[in-house]
Amino acid sequence: MIDLHMTYEHIQATKAQVHMCICNTNLFPDSVSKGVYGFPHAGSVGTKSFWRSMASLYNIGRNDLIFLYRTNGIDPGCKEINGPFKIHNQNGIPALFYDELRGREPIYIQTGRTERDRTYCNSRFLFTNTENKYYSIADNYEVVKKYESKEIWGYRHPAVMNIGSARKKSITSFTYKQAMTMLRLFEDFGVERGAINDQIPNQSIRDYYDELIQSDTGFHVNEEYLLGNVNSNDEAYLYCYLIHCLKNRESEISRSMLNRFSEINNPMYEEHGYVCFEEASHNVLLEAIISPHLQDELDIVITDENDGGLTYFEIKAGLIDELAIQQTIRYLTLLSAVFSGKKVFANIIGNGLSVSDYRPISNIRCIVYSKTADGTIAFTEQ
Repeated sequence: MIDLHMTYEHIQATKAQVHMCICNTNLFPDSVSKGVYGFPHAGSVGTKSFWRSMASLYNIGRNDLIFLYRTNGIDPGCKEINGPFKIHNQNGIPALFYDELRGREPIYIQTGRTERDRTYCNSRFLFTNTENKYYSIADNYEVVKKYESKEIWGYRHPAVMNIGSARKKSITSFTYKQAMTMLRLFEDFGVERGAINDQIPNQSIRDYYDELIQSDTGFHVNEEYLLGNVNSNDEAYLYCYLIHCLKNRESEISRSMLNRFSEINNPMYEEHGYVCFEEASHNVLLEAIISPHLQDELDIVITDENDGGLTYFEIKAGLIDELAIQQTIRYLTLLSAVFSGKKVFANIIGNGLSVSDYRPISNIRCIVYSKTADGTIAFTEQ
């Protein structure tokens, strides 16, 4: 059995989540040796695809673990989950950043012979090692068993993400309880894949992060960048704002948002015998799926430390209408069937409510957001 005592000590002390990142097999060796991971997005800065990639970064908390799923290839560890690693914190925050110029540390996937056949990975973070070796879970059937038993849930296995209509996600997030399940898989079915002789990221990569010049083409993904773009009307920007507040609870805007959502949700939770919002939002999942049989994704899902309950955030850039409410009811009904032992709730968040005869539903809250004069976002229950 593999000894992961340092990783266990960390995760049990912090109750952290884990993020599984799809890593192109040709990029994998450099990524592991340098401690830097990058992934692509469609479109340009400011588009919905861009903000979705930013939401994946904002969802990585300062204590969270990182696993790398190495894609197809002949090398040991390909088509397997590799790890464990941990997000690297620099200057007191997770080292999340974006680099469109790519001059100093190019990361790209070569899909053909020419320079035009490159897919650049501009959305990036630094990670570090928790052990002096890394491993892969060599038996994928054991991983699939955990999906089938719903000990791991919320996403498709990465091996089938690009099959048929399933949308491939570069980063998927798992709860603390699921992280513990995956660590046990490493212990029971892990195979050593490499040694880490020096701590990663190395000094050169740390300097690269520190010396990144803040501009439209390169920036640290932090609260300053978030508030500097508060006028964005893309609903995926709201993902970023909410997720940042949930994952970074020390800041002033985070405390304000958490207090408002507590005031809105705690009476509903209490009515159903559930925990308070602070506890109910221990884990944050972005664009989770209810069932592998559906293409539908839930914008944001939060769960308590033990996954005893789920709260689903349905986010609208525009008005909350009857269609959004009925869709949310259907999703909650399906969630109740799939997770029969869990309490399920929903927050529908939009910039207004267009249902004139709206009647409150016991496990749903409608919340209107608005931009404030001080450059933040306010939330009001309807």
